[in-house]
Amino acid sequence: MTEVRRQRSEDRGQKTEVRDQRSEVRGQKTEVRDQRSEVRRQKSEVRDQRSEVRRQKSEIRGQKSEDRGQRSEIRRQRSEDRGQKTEVRSQRSEVRGQKSEVRGQ
Repeated sequence: MTEVRRQRSEDRGQKTEVRDQRSEVRGQKTEVRDQRSEVRRQKSEVRDQRSEVRRQKSEIRGQKSEDRGQRSEIRRQRSEDRGQKTEVRSQRSEVRGQKSEVRGQ
């Protein structure tokens, strides 16, 4: 093989090698792009999950507050009931006293 032909063959081989390397680099760039996209998707998912957790915590705080209000209302009603029972007992006692007084006359 003449020197020129050998050189041309070597040049073709190098060009093929360069094309293969460029193709590999393109593939790697695509892979990196896909990985970055996946990372963005995962970060977005994490943000959404954190937002949901915050929403649920807020809802729980609201429910706890509502529960405290209801318990307070129940305590108030029970106290009122006790007062009414005391008043009824007092009135009954007064009536008994009046009956006794009437019988004694």
